[in-house]
Amino acid sequence: MDLLFDVDDYDGRDSTDIITTSVPVLPPNLLLKCLQYLPVSSLPAVAQACRRLKVIVYSDELWESKLQAMGFGFRGCKKKAENSNDGGASLLDGPIDSLPRFPVHGSNISEMTRKRISANTSEAIEAVSSGRISLSNLSEEGYRSSVEDDPATSSTSTKPRFQIPGLPGDPYSMIQGRKASQGAREQFRVIYNELWPYYVDFRQANKDSKVIQEFGGSVLDTARILARLLAFSKAPLAADSDQINENLQGTCEYFENRCLHLFEVAYDSRDISEMAKFAGVLLDLNGAQACIQIFIQKNGIFFDNNYEAAENLKQYEMWLSQPVVVRENMAYPEFTPMRLFMEFTEMELQKQGIIISDVFPEEADVLYNFTERVFEDVISEYCSQLFELCSMRDKLLYLKSVPTAYRYLEHLETTVINMEPINVPRYRVEKLLARVFAPWLERYLKQELDWVQKSCKDHIDKYERQRDNRNSEPKRMNPRNREVFKRNFLKGFRNVITLPYKISSSIVAGVTAVSTSASSSPAPSITAPTVTAVPTSTSTTSVSEAATTTPTKNKRFSIRSITSLSGSSSSSSTTAATTVTATSSAPVTPTTTSAPAFVPDRKSTSLASDADSVRSAPGGVEQQQVVTVQEVQEEMNSLLSVELALHLIHLDKDALQRLAAFAGLGGVLGGRVQKTIELVFIALLRSMGQQHIKPGFTTAIQQLGRYKPSTTHNGGGVTPLMDFFELVHVADLILQMVQVFYAEEMCKHIDKMDFLNEANKEKKTFERMIDDGVAAGLDKSIEVMIDQVAYILATMQLPTDFNPEEGTDIELQPTHACREAVTCLTTHTKMLIGCTDKHTLDVFFQELGLRLFNCLTKHLRANIVSSQGGFVLICDLNHYYNFIVGLKQPTLNPNFLALKELGNLFIIQSPSDLKQLIHDMERFGGILRIEDVFEFAEMRSDWKSIQRI
Repeated sequence: MDLLFDVDDYDGRDSTDIITTSVPVLPPNLLLKCLQYLPVSSLPAVAQACRRLKVIVYSDELWESKLQAMGFGFRGCKKKAENSNDGGASLLDGPIDSLPRFPVHGSNISEMTRKRISANTSEAIEAVSSGRISLSNLSEEGYRSSVEDDPATSSTSTKPRFQIPGLPGDPYSMIQGRKASQGAREQFRVIYNELWPYYVDFRQANKDSKVIQEFGGSVLDTARILARLLAFSKAPLAADSDQINENLQGTCEYFENRCLHLFEVAYDSRDISEMAKFAGVLLDLNGAQACIQIFIQKNGIFFDNNYEAAENLKQYEMWLSQPVVVRENMAYPEFTPMRLFMEFTEMELQKQGIIISDVFPEEADVLYNFTERVFEDVISEYCSQLFELCSMRDKLLYLKSVPTAYRYLEHLETTVINMEPINVPRYRVEKLLARVFAPWLERYLKQELDWVQKSCKDHIDKYERQRDNRNSEPKRMNPRNREVFKRNFLKGFRNVITLPYKISSSIVAGVTAVSTSASSSPAPSITAPTVTAVPTSTSTTSVSEAATTTPTKNKRFSIRSITSLSGSSSSSSTTAATTVTATSSAPVTPTTTSAPAFVPDRKSTSLASDADSVRSAPGGVEQQQVVTVQEVQEEMNSLLSVELALHLIHLDKDALQRLAAFAGLGGVLGGRVQKTIELVFIALLRSMGQQHIKPGFTTAIQQLGRYKPSTTHNGGGVTPLMDFFELVHVADLILQMVQVFYAEEMCKHIDKMDFLNEANKEKKTFERMIDDGVAAGLDKSIEVMIDQVAYILATMQLPTDFNPEEGTDIELQPTHACREAVTCLTTHTKMLIGCTDKHTLDVFFQELGLRLFNCLTKHLRANIVSSQGGFVLICDLNHYYNFIVGLKQPTLNPNFLALKELGNLFIIQSPSDLKQLIHDMERFGGILRIEDVFEFAEMRSDWKSIQRI
């Protein structure tokens, strides 16, 4: 085709000059793409148009595309995909514009080139037709390489250069190296000859097709031939293919509907063999997707399900309607209806799995489709209703329902994975479960964290209200008993926290059963959810045995229960072993009891058994030194509460146990669960630290700052000091409890060596907060103690103690003021032993000793000492020195040794000896200067007479 262009404005030619040029021919790949849409009957006419089109029509690339469109395989396809450089991609995948075009024909081609093209065209066509080369290699370079590789032509000395007429370049350079499958055209011819008569027979819609006439006797053969015809119709075959395909599709739909009806009849009659027969027919026809959907939809689990989610709340409503006293002895409601529903679903899956294995082949993947539908329609609907109802009724009930449902679904997942004779791969079921549970899990994680934070705050607020309403003065424990209590308490706490979740809760309840029943007026309580039962046939059951059996009750941690469990001495082990007893051989009805409140009733019965008291350890303390649990609570709940800390830790453990149900999740959901576990622990530390411990330290330090010895001292211990030191003990006990909880529970989920972990960082912050509070309080405590000592000495030290009247008999013992001062110091310093680390105690004792030294030197300067009173002063100084030695701080000994030597100043009679003593700096160890010793010498009653000498 020629086009005329008027270009006289561009090259100055006359308007009559005509430029004739030729439009380039279409590139081979575009021609090949166009021919793919032609009916097969039109391709011979195209091949007759020119030799170049004949080469394309005869090439295997064209017929490969038709075979691929029909979905038929052909020989060499797999090999071609493996050998191709582009991973088996189609020849036509590349952009058309990027491929080289044919050169311009016409006057630009020399006569020599025309002759060469004409001479070699027939040989090129013969090479393509014989299969020695493909259309991709019909270029000058491509054909040369093909000929060189051909054994039949490689021995020839002359290697001719063949190319398509008009193709001096290489139009297939972009796809070089790709070879067409040999025999695609021949294979298409075989298929075409076989199916064309049946296909073209569908031109008439209102007549019995040839397929029905020849294959109607066998539904399986009919399905197979129809399936082949449907695939055959995918390629352009005739000019009226649309009409033929419409008639063919109508016949297939009629045949499919008939088979589906027969399949339903067989399903209703439970005829497995007939179901398998028509399922196979439909699988051959079109994959049997409609058949699979009918099989799934007709299952009774989707429409004949009598399990209602609201049934789970009936138990809760019945439990809630009971009086508080009755509720305490009733089982916390469980999700029994949900368990029954999950068991029904599991049995139905197993039952349908057997039927599916008999009806459908495994490659049809019907079991997974059925399982997916059950999860998405049945289980999802049930759980959504349950979670919504629980959320509206009670937050804790909702938080328990979600992990409980997930545990049931995990069991269901295991059932599907291990099902026989067919099953679903693990990764598919896990992915399905994660997809179904993801929306609920997102909400649950947020609600869990919010509930922990709110519950901690509510518990702390409740404790604060109870503490404000408490009017009685707390009792004080002997320091040795306090240490025994802490040691036994931590031992029992560790034993309980390391037990499994349900067993630990129930053992606490079992051990405290005696104390609960003995109380005449039980305190308000918080009930626990876990419910179990203990069938027993013996008269006694030890605590260790109870750990391996199903417990009778479920109860929160309490001080009484922890200390009861911690009894390790031989004298109390026998009694503790009888705290869990069986009253009869019949199984015990599952019940639950309640934990005592933070501040128990003061009038409750004191427990006399060894299991309910803290006894001293062997070696130094009499056996009758016993402090009851109530005394422990009264003493140790003044500013901080161990009972409150126990409740908060147990609350946090409950949350972690619920979250642990999702610990096996991976991917993004697993990461969110892990993050929530860390945040729940962080919430515990922040609530306990910022809302309870830190305000307690602040209050104690403020009380120390407001303390005035002249108005508040009542002859006993200093109340602010006692409160602070007890607070330090409780804080240290809480810190050790947190450490045990962290080691036994949190280390299961996090790496304790990961210093970048948020939970580890928060734990360090919690410890640092307690250390800072202790340090600030101890500094203030030293001031209060020294002020108290100064007040005792100022008010109780009589002038006649060191300067008695003449002729008065004296007792060589410390004065009353000295004894009271040392008693005050001893009482308060003993309270600190065991509440903090040794380094902190050493620093505290050293600072206390130095300030006491300064206080005593100041006090001595204010007294007049006679020769007779000097002996009393020496007794006082020795008493002070013995107290300092008891602190075990060697750095303080030289100061008080020098103070002891001052007593000699007042018993020496000779002025020369006194002068020599004053100037003996070695005696005072460099602690006191000559001027200081001289000032003490001025305290002598006879100083004026001696001074003149």
